[in-house]
Amino acid sequence: MKKLAVIALGGNALLRGNQEGTIDEQEQNTTETLENMVFLLKEGYDLVITHGNGVHEIDFNTISYQKGDILFVNKGSVHAWLKTEDIEGYVIFFNEEFLFQNQVKFNDLSYTYPYNSVLYEAKLTIELEFGFFKNMASMLYKEFNNASNDVGAEIIKNLLRVFILKAQQCSKQEHTSLKGKSEDVVLFTRFQKLLNKRICSSRNAVFYCERLNVSYQKLNEVSKRLTNLTVKGVIDDYTVLEAKRQLSQKIKNVSEVSTSLGFEEATNFSKFFKKRVGILPKAFTNL
Repeated sequence: MKKLAVIALGGNALLRGNQEGTIDEQEQNTTETLENMVFLLKEGYDLVITHGNGVHEIDFNTISYQKGDILFVNKGSVHAWLKTEDIEGYVIFFNEEFLFQNQVKFNDLSYTYPYNSVLYEAKLTIELEFGFFKNMASMLYKEFNNASNDVGAEIIKNLLRVFILKAQQCSKQEHTSLKGKSEDVVLFTRFQKLLNKRICSSRNAVFYCERLNVSYQKLNEVSKRLTNLTVKGVIDDYTVLEAKRQLSQKIKNVSEVSTSLGFEEATNFSKFFKKRVGILPKAFTNL
């Protein structure tokens, strides 16, 4: 069963025997390593840091981390390791096929804690439970390497489930900032799902309100309570982020990205993008 993997990377793994170990050398080695993992950019990740500190870029935001941090990266996110000297930890990744086969246990994972990046922070610090999560990651790694039958596969599924549930339990944000707002969260995530599916059709707030069978005022109030953004603001932010993701992968040209995001003319998309990002889409692809 090769639908789940745990990868442990230490600083020494990124240092070649004939090198001095400079930051530039290690950055280059890291880049070369990750180029072989490009296909994973559209998959979901959990990163457990067991030693060292550094920074990680997720959807164009730089996040610092240290021992005892977990970084959650949602499906579709673009991310990259930045300059790192001595980091040890685990990377746990699982693809859509794995989630599809476990819908009862992982239903709507992309829209719940900890993967919904609009509602939750990507980083969870687990100082008091560090030993638990480190052991869980180690067990996942061991079971994956030993899983040769259905029993082993079932163990992996359940270990991952416990890992995610424990993260939910440990998160203060999960139990405080959204406390008493469960109905709001349900409505907002319905909006997110529809936006993800229909962004190519419309970026008009009323379009989504009508299909959610909710008034604009209601959806706008919920959006402001949860994100401090209007419905239009959420739509625009999503459009910009998705545009950045697609442009950074350099698979589609500007015109194709424009069409995928519901713009009738590429020139309108370019104006929209420049107004919010500060540069034209073509220039962004060359960064």
